[in-house]
Amino acid sequence: MKPRLIYCRLCLEPENSERQEMTFLPNLCYCQESNYHRKCLTEWIENSGFTSCHRCQCDYDVIYQSRSLLDFLWTTKEDLIRTLQKILRFINILHITLIVLFIILMILVLIRSYFNLKSLYYYCVSTSKHFTEWKRSHFNVLLKSDL
Repeated sequence: MKPRLIYCRLCLEPENSERQEMTFLPNLCYCQESNYHRKCLTEWIENSGFTSCHRCQCDYDVIYQSRSLLDFLWTTKEDLIRTLQKILRFINILHITLIVLFIILMILVLIRSYFNLKSLYYYCVSTSKHFTEWKRSHFNVLLKSDL
């Protein structure tokens, strides 16, 4: 009789696969079919934030350890790729935000310049009218024959 393979509930690989990692049943879990690879369960808890069994709702005995920045960034190649993708997404969002803010600023500067030029035009027209009136009122007209 063939031995029954025990599969990880998360990655669905048998326990004697390429991983060379045995599955285990978490403490206090009442589900007899909830076998996991340790790494799979750890990644699932880190990514989902759930610390209890999704079938029987029993809590896993979880201890959170703080990791250094280097451990966080370069644990595995996949983690490094994921981290770089997150950093690039953040930089991309930052660039887009800066471009949008620059465009808004340029629009405001153009509006301000338009109103400044318009007010300068009205000032020049007004000054020209006043100068013309002043010129008319302060000059005497003399005929050549009167000289």
